[in-house]
Amino acid sequence: MIRRALPHRPELDALFTETYKKYRPGVRSVIYTVAGPGTDVDAVAHDTFLRYLQILREDGPVESPWPLLRRIASGKAVDAVRVARRSPWAPAGELPEDNGEWTSVSRTLGPDRALEIAEVLREINSLNAELRWALLLREYLGLSRTETADALGIAPASVSASVRRAKKKLRERAAEAELPSPPHRMEGGSQ
Repeated sequence: MIRRALPHRPELDALFTETYKKYRPGVRSVIYTVAGPGTDVDAVAHDTFLRYLQILREDGPVESPWPLLRRIASGKAVDAVRVARRSPWAPAGELPEDNGEWTSVSRTLGPDRALEIAEVLREINSLNAELRWALLLREYLGLSRTETADALGIAPASVSASVRRAKKKLRERAAEAELPSPPHRMEGGSQ
C-alpha cells in the first residue's frame, strides 16, 4: 500500500522492504513513546514509512536509516499529538446521525430512553478532558485505577478523585435540570 502512493523505482523496493521489516518495531516504539496511548500508532507508522520511502526515492539510499526513521517518527508523532489536542475526542460528537442506529436504539429501548442516553453522553462530553477520560476509562471501559493513571499520566489517587468529581458534576447538572425554573415577574404588575 505504501509503495503504490509514490512513483515506482524497482531497485529500491528490496531495500525499502528490508528496512521496513527491520525497523518497524522501533518506529512503533518511538511513536508510542512520544504520542502515548490513544494514538493510532499504525497510521503514524504508515506516514513515517511513506515519508522515508519518499526520501529514498528522491535522494537514494540512506547510509544509516535508523536516525532518519527515528526523527521522522517522532515528528509525525508530535504532529498526531497536536492534532489530537486541537480536536479532542468528543463522545457526544461521535453520536451517529439518524442512519438507522439510533432508530434501532429507539425501537429497542424506546424514544425516551434513547434521548436520555444521548443527553448523558452530551453531559459527559461537557466535562473537562481529565474528568471525562478518567470517568470513561474507569467506569465505561473498566480499566483499573493504575491502568487509568498510566493512560492519563496522573497519580492513581488522582484517578479516584477525578472520577468522584466527574460523578458529582454530572449529579449536580442532573439535579439542576430537574429544578423548576424560578417564576418570572411581569413588568408593571404583581404576582
